[in-house]
Amino acid sequence: MLIFAVSACPASKKVDDIIINEVKQEEKQIEINYANEEFLGVLIRFDYINNIGRNVVTYDLIEPERNQYYKDLIKSEMKRYPDGFFVKQNLKTISIVQNLDVAGKGRLGGTYIYDHNIIFININYMSDDYFIRALHHEIQHLVDYRYFDRYFIEWAQWRELFEASDKSTHSGFISDYARLNPKEDRAEVFGHYMGLERTKNNFLQKAKNDEIFYQKAILLFTFYKERVDFNLLDDFLLEMNH
Repeated sequence: MLIFAVSACPASKKVDDIIINEVKQEEKQIEINYANEEFLGVLIRFDYINNIGRNVVTYDLIEPERNQYYKDLIKSEMKRYPDGFFVKQNLKTISIVQNLDVAGKGRLGGTYIYDHNIIFININYMSDDYFIRALHHEIQHLVDYRYFDRYFIEWAQWRELFEASDKSTHSGFISDYARLNPKEDRAEVFGHYMGLERTKNNFLQKAKNDEIFYQKAILLFTFYKERVDFNLLDDFLLEMNH
């Protein structure tokens, strides 16, 4: 209960202002905590996460009135995955933030903190399409980490396709960022395929006109079908024939 002291003294007014501000901050935190929700075995969060260990991660919270919109968007994308997918991949948390920075480098889209099984998605300057691509991009990193023994095992077939791609002409690459390394290349392939209609259509057009890129898509989606039990391959082949 908030009790106001009746006094004309400026010092008393200052104390009252501090109390009011503290109450407002407490109410805001309650609103943020209330927005957190577990969905398909994953906690969708909008508050601060403590104890991220050696990872130097800083960010700001998004405005509480935007929580529900992004939570609904995340949930609709998570529903596209097979039952039990996120539990099997051991994803614990998806945290929606703004002004995300990792080790002083910044992260426009997001990052996957593998030793805590947390995906951060940064909403800064992002359209829904970019937000969705960023989410699936980070989920691909999660899958990579699980199936390739914490990144210590190289996927030789992908490395061959990556090295056969041309960074100067974008042959074999869906984006500039894909040119960085093989794991970012895979994440960009997956993120763009899972994007909204225009992004998906651009992906399919690229696959029809770029043989190396087509081979990457086939390799990745075959992997998902055979190892991850997520059959993207049949859908992709059907779409390519339309």
